[in-house]
Amino acid sequence: MVLKQLRLASVFLAVVVTSTACQIVSSSTSGAPGPTSEVVTPVNSPAPTATTPPEPTAAPEPASLCPTPGADQALHVNRENGYCFLYPAYFEVKPDDVRPDAAVSVLGPAEIKGQEGIAVNLSVAFNGPADGLDSAAYAAKWREFFYFGDQPTVETITLGGQPAALIRNAPGGYANQQIALAVVGGLKYQVSVLPQPEDSAALAEHVRLVWDTVTQTIVFFPPANDRPVVRAADVCPAAGAETRLWISESGGFCLLYPAGYELDPDFPGRIIGGPVLADTTDWGQVRTSITVATYDQPPAAREQALTPPTEQIDPASVQQTTIGGAPAILYDFTGGPWRQRTASIVANGSVYTLVGPWDAEQFPAGVAEAERLWKTIMDSIAFFDKWR
Repeated sequence: MVLKQLRLASVFLAVVVTSTACQIVSSSTSGAPGPTSEVVTPVNSPAPTATTPPEPTAAPEPASLCPTPGADQALHVNRENGYCFLYPAYFEVKPDDVRPDAAVSVLGPAEIKGQEGIAVNLSVAFNGPADGLDSAAYAAKWREFFYFGDQPTVETITLGGQPAALIRNAPGGYANQQIALAVVGGLKYQVSVLPQPEDSAALAEHVRLVWDTVTQTIVFFPPANDRPVVRAADVCPAAGAETRLWISESGGFCLLYPAGYELDPDFPGRIIGGPVLADTTDWGQVRTSITVATYDQPPAAREQALTPPTEQIDPASVQQTTIGGAPAILYDFTGGPWRQRTASIVANGSVYTLVGPWDAEQFPAGVAEAERLWKTIMDSIAFFDKWR
């Protein structure tokens, strides 16, 4: 998936309210009154006329700032998230499946290969407050959180007279993509496209057209949304003498775990510790652990996440509950090499899973440790807005 170079035109409105102060001038000719002087209006003099401040200038209607569609073009105006752009008329704009309030998808032709297909998909996303970052710092933090392996080359581009960052060959799920990141008026925006033109000869012309049309015509204005932002500092607990705090900004969660445990450097998302419970050929050394994962999912998948599987679980273990203030289910999965306790949680539009070995028959020595680790996490986990 390749995103072409972004050229966003940013326009911000400033409403200037001019007020005229009323000044009453003394009829005295002795000069300006001193600290204890009093301004006196003679009885026979007409009363001063009050000056009415001018009415504030109304902010222009956002649509009036937007470009006019040309032949074979259409206009999309997104007042909630503060932008508008032109796009090829044969494409379709629809709310993003996963983040319908914050992003739109511009969908075009598809290429079918065998039983699989890929469609041109350009996304424009509002990613919330920048919290002091500029475009370069936004791109650097994005790479830190979401890019693994060799770091990609970041190009500095100009968007509406201000710098932005262009990242090529960024990970995009089932294919690479091109991403443009910009901070405009203290807010983060992301434009991405897939596939990249070089990844699909059949779709390359359509990709280039939609990318150039959107990025060369986009206009930004103050968004109308007033969504509250929940940050880690608002909800995360403090570590004590016997606990450690883990904050995942990109995952949108934080939790405490017992001192003596650690975040596994070889397995992202896993907290591991305690003695070795088993030394296996296929799975290596088994120790007490819990693995935390998160997935952005559309609404239907979130509902499914709160429904326990119908196979390979212990039905007696199923519990409907809340974890970290969010709806959740608990159950024991029995389809693996050993029994595993599983939690599935839906918070802030994302699905979270917690999984750990929990088998009293195979690992009787690990039950107490597993209980301690599980309770520490369950009693402390909290959720906030994912950093995007």
